[in-house]
Amino acid sequence: MRIIYIILLLILTFGCSSNNNISEFEKVLGKKNNETLTLLVNDFENDFLRKQYPNSKLNESYKKFLIDYKNDSLENWVPLPKKITEKFNSS
Repeated sequence: MRIIYIILLLILTFGCSSNNNISEFEKVLGKKNNETLTLLVNDFENDFLRKQYPNSKLNESYKKFLIDYKNDSLENWVPLPKKITEKFNSS
């Protein structure tokens, strides 16, 4: 599941750099999968990153997360909530 977060992060960071690219990405992905992806990213940002790095801005939290992930020093890595896991699996 950790690799999914990394892939999502990379897709969002590098693949969607303009509004036109975002629209095309959402069109190809489809409405249901787009909603699932949005839910996963929002949960990751608002739950995990904010708790893991409470005194950092969002961009800084992403950088710290990637550094911690690279160094295999992530603490408090909790599994995704059941609701999100079920939605991801059904999408």
